[in-house]
Amino acid sequence: WTLASGRGRQGGRGRHGGAGRGRNEAAGRPGTLANIGILSALSPRELALLAVECDWRDISRNEIIVDLSQGGTLPGVSFVVKGAVRLSRSLGVAGRITYSDVGAGQQFGEMSIFGVTDTGLTAVAREDSTIATLPDRRFIALLSREESVSRALL
Repeated sequence: WTLASGRGRQGGRGRHGGAGRGRNEAAGRPGTLANIGILSALSPRELALLAVECDWRDISRNEIIVDLSQGGTLPGVSFVVKGAVRLSRSLGVAGRITYSDVGAGQQFGEMSIFGVTDTGLTAVAREDSTIATLPDRRFIALLSREESVSRALL
């Protein structure tokens, strides 16, 4: 989770629910990742394949997506397809809180694949949003295969 990049972690299935793999809860069909910045160099075919592997969730405004301090989990990299998410984390014993907003076309959660976790992270929808979460193992394979995605993370 880096404050400057607006990236953090998100939970998925389990106590926070979630749609079927690769499905949008509301529409019952895969969504599109075409407007996600770090994926912009991928072909339409590759984007469609990735979309099918994502866990798609429609999130209501002010809904908690994940709260790691309450035992939430971080199953992968989350792409904000529509809407906006606010990431907050506690800093130390003084209780200071930092905020970072992640808008449509951005992602959060990618740092976990490198072993960086933040147990004080909370992600909340700032508005009605659609989130697509790609499992860690699939994101790692994507980074290994697609130099453009790896460079976009730097």
